Amino acid sequence: MTKYPEELTLDEFDDLFVGQQFASDYHQEDTIVIEDSKERIEAVKLFAKMNKGVIYSQVDLESGERGYHKGIDSWIGIYEVVK
Repeated sequence: MTKYPEELTLDEFDDLFVGQQFASDYHQEDTIVIEDSKERIEAVKLFAKMNKGVIYSQVDLESGERGYHKGIDSWIGIYEVVK
């Protein structure tokens, strides 16, 4: 089983993972757009479970950079499911 880091910068994330993004609006070609935050979180959980993936949430890191943290953090509301 692959060990996933707890957090990554955007550049580190882009270099390491290819996954499915869920957001409230369009961000990239394959973004699944779900405007309602509760519905988006439920969809992310279901997608991760069905695909045996790991959920990452976009967050502001302690360094001040934008990045990703493993798990669900609803502040920004952009999620990636990777496997």
